[in-house]
Amino acid sequence: MTRSRALRPLLATPALAALAACAGLGHAPPLRDPALLSEAPAYPGAGCAVEAVPEALPAAEALVDTGALAAELATLRAEGALPAGHVLFSMAYAPDGANVRRAVIEHSVSPRLADSVQKLVFAHRRSLPPQEAEWGVRLRIDLDAEPRFRVGRREICAPEPRRQGLLTMAGWSDSPLPDPYFETSSAAGTVWVRVRLDELGRVTDARLERGVVRRWTTENMLLHYVRTLTFRPAVQDGRPVPGETSIQVRLPG
Repeated sequence: MTRSRALRPLLATPALAALAACAGLGHAPPLRDPALLSEAPAYPGAGCAVEAVPEALPAAEALVDTGALAAELATLRAEGALPAGHVLFSMAYAPDGANVRRAVIEHSVSPRLADSVQKLVFAHRRSLPPQEAEWGVRLRIDLDAEPRFRVGRREICAPEPRRQGLLTMAGWSDSPLPDPYFETSSAAGTVWVRVRLDELGRVTDARLERGVVRRWTTENMLLHYVRTLTFRPAVQDGRPVPGETSIQVRLPG
């Protein structure tokens, strides 16, 4: 298998692939994976999952010139400027294969030293074959006597409403609408709404996903209510990104 094919995303965007898994669409990857190479969960919580793309992880040598980078790190160690520890990066790649973002998400050395290692990673970064969409991985550098380079998967947390508990549409207005407006085929009196959000957690689109509201005007009211909600955005290795989720709304009655 060629490296280009191995890195090909499974869905149009890596973020949507992982978010679909978080929302129960398809087979979700494990919530934690040793390949993440992190000392502790970056995002503890049930709404987080390991990204499913790329299908096969690239080797560290494909991401950076590990030989040249190891030589510079060895020089720093010889000068007494490099204590033992590790630095974990989130690496993002544009469809053309260029490394467009390197963010330190965990380190066991001083912030100044972690920043110095980041600059070295930038200086020795490599481009990869073009892909169909943006993608990314984690790169961990263990600062041992001989530096070790390992690659793991990114983690993404699905968006969620800032209000806790089951959302009830009755709470959105001073005067709840009369029961006849809320005929539904759901025995529990609830419906599911699919919500699309931007990187700030603002609703950009909402549609009824499961449960039937038989009156068109009432469905519009339901979707209007959902658009008034505030959400925590999806987070991909500490960076807010656009995302999707499904929420359950109880209808008044």
